[in-house]
Amino acid sequence: MLLDIVSDTNNKVLVNHSKSYSLLDPLNKIYDIFLFTKNQISFDNSKQIEKASETLVYRYGNNLSKNILLYSLLKLNKLECTLVCSFIKDTNNLLKEFKFKVIPWIYVKVSTNNKTLYLDCSFDKYFLHRTNLCYIGDTLNYLPNDYFINDKCAFEILYTLYDLEDLNILNYFYKNNFNIYNKEYCYV
Repeated sequence: MLLDIVSDTNNKVLVNHSKSYSLLDPLNKIYDIFLFTKNQISFDNSKQIEKASETLVYRYGNNLSKNILLYSLLKLNKLECTLVCSFIKDTNNLLKEFKFKVIPWIYVKVSTNNKTLYLDCSFDKYFLHRTNLCYIGDTLNYLPNDYFINDKCAFEILYTLYDLEDLNILNYFYKNNFNIYNKEYCYV
């Protein structure tokens, strides 16, 4: 399965890094892993999609690479999670690398202690500062439509597909050399 290849959970570097979260309770573990992938891995939308271990080593990644790293670290820590794909509209033209109007945007759904959380670790604090993007959503979920610029929603979610392991959308990204940003994938 393609997700097994890109999540790379047998890689020694990834396995060793995941052990640093082992003593935490599940909710703290989730947020420590989330904050690490969000702020310690730079958002670089021009890069091709990498395996989780490569994103960890290089310390940069695009939306899919960063969220695959988040997914992998959560899985290695025995947390129940899946990838989710929302198709979003960039209302402020922040993601200029995309050559289409509707963008496939990946994030992670994680469940613990009867709670379901949605976490998008794409934008690091430097990207947020550089673009004047601010997050105004709740403190449990981090979704693309909760980012604003000047009181205007930066991204509009048009529709969402859950559980990408079953939907095989990742095969599309793989068949296109892991470079979804130069393909005309979606239109409005």
